[in-house]
Parts: sequence; C-alpha cells; structure tokens
Amino acid sequence: MVGASALALLCGVATANADTKAVSDQISPSPTHRTRDAEAALLEIQDAQQKLANGDFSGCYEVLKPVMAGKGLSQLEPAVQRAAWYIFGVAATQNSTKMDEAHDAFRHSSVLEGAVGLDWYMRLMTASAREDKDDAVLAATTLAEDYPATLSQVTDTGMAWLVASAKDVPRGDTRRFALLDALLTADWKPKSPYIDWSMQWSQHAAQLLDRGDATRAAEAAKRVTMPIPLIGMRADNRFAPVLKSSPGLFDIKAAYARRIERAQARVAADPTSLEAANQLVAALLSADRPAEGLKVVDDALAKALPADGAKSSYKDAESVNLTLNLRAEILLALGRSDEGLAVLARAARRPERGHLNISQTLNLAGQQMITGHLDEAVETLAEVTTSDASAYGKMVQQSLRACIAAQKGDKDGMARVLEAMRKTQDDAPRMMMSALVCADDQDAAAHLLIGRIADPDTRLEALSEVQDYPERPDLTAFEKVLRARGLAIEARPDVQAAIAAVGQRTEKPPYPYRGW
Repeated sequence: MVGASALALLCGVATANADTKAVSDQISPSPTHRTRDAEAALLEIQDAQQKLANGDFSGCYEVLKPVMAGKGLSQLEPAVQRAAWYIFGVAATQNSTKMDEAHDAFRHSSVLEGAVGLDWYMRLMTASAREDKDDAVLAATTLAEDYPATLSQVTDTGMAWLVASAKDVPRGDTRRFALLDALLTADWKPKSPYIDWSMQWSQHAAQLLDRGDATRAAEAAKRVTMPIPLIGMRADNRFAPVLKSSPGLFDIKAAYARRIERAQARVAADPTSLEAANQLVAALLSADRPAEGLKVVDDALAKALPADGAKSSYKDAESVNLTLNLRAEILLALGRSDEGLAVLARAARRPERGHLNISQTLNLAGQQMITGHLDEAVETLAEVTTSDASAYGKMVQQSLRACIAAQKGDKDGMARVLEAMRKTQDDAPRMMMSALVCADDQDAAAHLLIGRIADPDTRLEALSEVQDYPERPDLTAFEKVLRARGLAIEARPDVQAAIAAVGQRTEKPPYPYRGW
C-alpha cells in the first residue's frame, strides 16, 4: 500500500488532462474577468498541463511550484484551482522525495469544486505512502461513501491495511465502524476470490447489533462464510435476532461443506491457480478430511515443484511455501509427525520474497516445541530477529519461548518472557493465553479470558474458542496436557459466569479445532 502504482498514476494523469482542458476551454483568458495575477497563473497552469500531457513531469512540477504559492491561484475559479492542485499532485508523485507535497496537493484538490473520485483516490495513495493513517482512512471512507466506483482501484491488501489502520487513528473504533459500514453500503468485495473477510464482517455485524440495527447486522452476517466465526456468532447472545431471521446461515456443518464446495469450484474454474488448490486443502483439513487433503496437496506439489525441474504449471507458484506448510499439517493430522516436521523444515528454509520465511519458521518452531524437540525449537526461533517479525509474529515467538521454558522447568526464564509479553498482549491476546496455559497460571489465564469475553470487540473470537470441540486424534502428549488445562480454565465458575453473562458454551462443533 506504500506508494502509488504506475497504473494509478496513469489514470490520474489522464483525468487531470481532461479536467483541466475542459476548464481551459470554458474560460477565456480575458482581463475583463480576471486580475493580471490570475491570468498569469492560468497561463502557467495551461503550460503545465501540456507538459504533463507530453510526459514531462519534472517540467510540469517546476512550472507549477511557484504558481501554487502565488496569489494568482486563489483569484481563479475553484474548479481551475482544483485542476491546478490535481496536476501539481500528479507531477509530484513521480518523485518519491516530494510525496509530502503531492499529498498536500490532493488534500486541496479533493475539497474544491470539480473534485471527483480520483482526487480522493490519489489523496488516499499519497497519505498511505506517507503512512498518514488518519488521512488515509478519511479518504477511503469518503471514496466508499461518495465515489464507490473508484474503490475498484484500491487493492485487496490495501483495503485490509486501511481497516486495520483505522483502529490506530483518533476515535479509532468509530472510524473503523464508519469505513466498514460504508464498504457494506457500497457492496464492496475483495477482488480476489481467495481473500476472506469473515472476521471483519462478523465483527461489524456485532457492532451493528450493539447499535440496535439488527436488519443491517443481518446484511453483514450474510457475508460471513467461514465456520469458526459463525461458531462464535452462534454462541454470542447479541446475534439472537440474526439467528432467528437467518437460521440457515448458522448451520455449522453446512458451512464446512459450503467451504469445500467453494474451493472445489475455484479449482475447477482456475486449475492454474495454486492458491485455489491451497484453499481446497485447507477446507478439507478443517472438516477433518486429511486423507483427501493429502491427495490434493501432493498433486499440487507435483505441479508446483516438478521432479524433473521443469517450469511450474501454476501461474502463482510463489504460493508453494503455503502448500508445503499445508502438507505438513496434513501429515501431522494423519499422525505422521516425523514426516510433517521434515516438510515444515523444508518450507521454513524456502525464502519468501527474498527474505526469511517467518511464518513457516515460526510454525516449525511451534511444532518442534510441542513434540519435545526443545533445543531445536530454540535454534529455530533464534533465526527470527525482532526486526523481521510483525507485532503478531513477535508475540508468537515469545509465546513459544514461554512454552519452551515451561517444559524445561526454567521458571525465571518463563517469568521474564511473560512479563515482556504483558506489555504487548493486545497485539495477540490468544498468544498471551497460550503462554499462560503453558505456564499453568490458571488464575492469570482465566482473568485474561474473562476480559476478552466481556470486551465486545474480542468477545466473538473468545466465545468461538471456548466451545466444546471434539478432541483432535493427533494431539501430542504436551498438547493433551494443554487441552486439559484449557478445559479446566473454561470450567471455572468465574469463567462460566462470564460466558453466561453474554453468551453460551453449548455449541458442539462437528470437527476438531484446527484454526481457520
């Protein structure tokens, strides 16, 4: 999301030329209607417009730079001012050192007469390039509310970043709600069929219910397709009116089946997509069908990494790291732990975009930890530096360190890790919970869980976790210990009271919990 793409800039250039030409044609440069300063500014704007049309971005910028600071610009009609600011912004975006000026230009152009969706889109892009989350969220919300057709230019990754960033700006909860609600009204959906927004829409539906809007909450809820969020929604008392009006949506076993059917349809529709195959494997694994998943993943790997070294037949072969990770999960689910570890190690050693493959490296360390290969897990975790990992990744790393220390009987080391984690536990409360369960600190774990259940923003995820899932048959000895501790925490009277106050723990999901 950092910086504007070439395509976005080309769209902006074309629009700037058309808009300023229309303004120039309509307004004759007559001294009768304008001051001398305004006439001079207009001539410079017309010259800059021509330079932009000829691809002379630097020349356009140099011509307009003094105009934007001069008094003649403010004496021109607002539509002409808007065109000048837009052209100047487009020219400035061509130089990464002038992104502040470009953003300022689009802040001006977007609020003047004649502004269109592209003004706000370029404001969004330049705000994002400057990491100005506040203005980026404002621009995105305005696009969704007033210029929904222009949303198609925002990437899926960019939109996810915007929704996540909304929590970090002033009045974050309100701003995030406004952005999601505008996207709902605009009927926005990710361009990629492989990106799922079930978490975002389930949380937005809950917020709508908090505001007493059950009808609109039902609209948002219909966009939730993944089983785990639906399990949390069924268990949350806020969703009682939606459950009553749309009971079929909350048929959990049917949701698992629909997930598989969607994935199968995507594989059939696009057999050259490795991501489609990955999604089918994940869907089969989530429905406790690892044997079927193994066949799909092995076929996919044979095409993605041909034994004879031939070129992959997939258009997105870079997704192969996830394919290997899924194969490892399948093997582990089938009880073939040594093979699973070997595949995870292979996945972790494959670079991702030229850098350390952090996700698979952390997954490898986690599997080494729960299978008792503690020294190997320590070595694997050491490969991930603090600067490499995201905030969530750092919490995963710390949680694993706490669990390793617990198994080694290193109480001092475990205490140090837990103390560090408490400072950032909001980045990944589930990882904090895992660390506390490893430490067998049931009071602290219960306190954290009760807080998550009470908090409307974290309630859905917490309720989805405490339902009565079947036990996985492939649990390691240490995982069985952790499961027993977790069940004991959930059975505590204080935790039971917290659940009963806002929901229920009566769900019996059809399959073991294996994440999303």
